[in-house]
Amino acid sequence: MVAITTIAVDRGHMRPVTAASLVCAAVLSTAIYPLLGLRLRKQIPAA
Repeated sequence: MVAITTIAVDRGHMRPVTAASLVCAAVLSTAIYPLLGLRLRKQIPAA
């Protein structure tokens, strides 16, 4: 994500603030979704 947004900003296709928002969203989703999945997995009773 960082590489793609850097290229887009360098070529003028994206504003830096938009690139920062996309990178932040990618970092947060990488951290949050696995933790959420583990929490949900613990709540499901074993079959």
